[in-house]
Formats: sequence, structure tokens, C-alpha cells
Amino acid sequence: MQNETTTYHKKKVSEVTNYIDNHLSDDLNVKLLSEQFGISFFHFHRILKAYLNEPIGSHINRARLETTVKLIRYSNEPLSDIAQKIGYNDCSAFSKAFSKEFGLSPQEFKSNKAIGLNTHVDYTINDAGKLNQNIKHKIIQLPDKPVIYTRVKGEYGGEAFNRKWEDFLGFATQN
Repeated sequence: MQNETTTYHKKKVSEVTNYIDNHLSDDLNVKLLSEQFGISFFHFHRILKAYLNEPIGSHINRARLETTVKLIRYSNEPLSDIAQKIGYNDCSAFSKAFSKEFGLSPQEFKSNKAIGLNTHVDYTINDAGKLNQNIKHKIIQLPDKPVIYTRVKGEYGGEAFNRKWEDFLGFATQN
């Protein structure tokens, strides 16, 4: 029975986090989410906190702000539109949350392409195998550097992919 319960919880956590990631502009009220996924509020909050290693409200805020970093960097949308896309109707609340999380304003980040915000790379796992959540984001200046890339169309791991990967590694090794 315990394995079935664990499997059920993992499935629900996955469904909830996928829903959150795809509905950042919606009202992501924890009570409404628990009702939508058919779990009592108490158990919903307890289960998600155990699996995510953070309260669900913190997870939602972090998901919104990490998405913001990508939208600011890779789109030309105004900050007010980005704020609404991730669930902030008030631009000053959005700016305050962004500044608190990353240590600079959204406008400063948008205007300086050399600033890289590390939102998901540096992390540690504790002895229990859980992700440590007390990690502070870093602001780093990245110098310009040449890069190489290749483009592959088709199935990941397919014949064309493997052939292109071998060519790419051969080029990288020689150069």
C-alpha cells in the first residue's frame, strides 16, 4: 500500500507542478489548486512541501520569477506585459519581487545583456537526497566568447542525431 501511495503522490506532484508551469498568469491559490486536484488542503500542502522541499507558495513564486528571467532575456516584450504573463497585475509588486529575489531590478537586468542570472545551475543535494533551497542566486558578468553549435532535425537519439554528434565531437576534438 505504501508504494501505491508514494506513486500516487509523485504523480499528483508532477501534475500540480506541470499545471503551475503552464498557468503562471492564473490565480494559483493553494486552496483552489488543492480542490482542482482533489486533495484536501491540509494533505495537499503537506505532500507538496515534502516532495518539493519548499512550501507550494514559494515554489509558485520561484517558478514565476525564473520564467521572468527567460522572458526578459529572450523576448522583446515590455516588462509590464511580462509581469502580467507571470501573474503580476501590479508592476511595482513585480519589480519588488524580482529585486528581492535577484538583487537588481528587472529593468537593470533587461538593459545589461552581460548580466547572467543563475536560476537553476548551482544547487546542492543534502544527505537525505533533497534539494537544498537556501541557495542564493548569483549575478555574474559573462565575457564575450566564441561558441560552436550544430543543428539537427529529427528524433533525439536517432541515426541523424548520432551521426551529427560524432561529427561535432570530431570537430571539437580537432579544434
